[in-house]
Amino acid sequence: MKAVIFDMDGVIIDSISISDKLLAQTAKRYGVHLTDRQLHDLHGISGKGFWEYMKKTYNLAKSVEYYVKQYDVEEEIRLYKDLKPIPGITELIDDLKKHNMLLALATSASKYRMNKVLELFHMQNTFDALINADDVTHAKPDPEIFLTAAEKLDVKPEDCIVIEDAVNGFIAATNAGMKCVIFRTKTTLLKDTIKPSLVTDNFAKLDYAVLEAL
Repeated sequence: MKAVIFDMDGVIIDSISISDKLLAQTAKRYGVHLTDRQLHDLHGISGKGFWEYMKKTYNLAKSVEYYVKQYDVEEEIRLYKDLKPIPGITELIDDLKKHNMLLALATSASKYRMNKVLELFHMQNTFDALINADDVTHAKPDPEIFLTAAEKLDVKPEDCIVIEDAVNGFIAATNAGMKCVIFRTKTTLLKDTIKPSLVTDNFAKLDYAVLEAL
């Protein structure tokens, strides 16, 4: 292990319930009533990917770009004000840094939202590489975002461990040839076919030694 790559939403901050609520509200304006399961199955993909799915599935009349712009990202960021980093994540990051691990953030969020989160939680200088939805052509579950992270860190994919909370992120990491730790949240539904290197619901149980042993 030479590098650890972190997802952001659901791993660094517990933002999934906020985005699910706002996405469902936005979709409802166009006559689409999404179930919790549908929202879960779309976790980890980019905003553009979400609306591509919506347009194709529900024959929405306007362009994907139009619907992306209807989502109120400023409202989402405003709702982060009461959030804190997920318990144990900053301690894990500090421990990995002490062991000279390279760290990357690979998020399906836009560059704008990623930077707002990093600023809000004073993590602008935490990671050695930052990759967001604006940096890649193909969103998770495509492996491009994680392969791009490895390239920016100048390490081989097999020397990386990804920490994810979403099935789409797990698939992307696996297809990139990387080991994957799943951080299980209340919205994480793992299928029998999903075989991560480790599943945990508590970052206090993770440290350099645990990850190195995978």
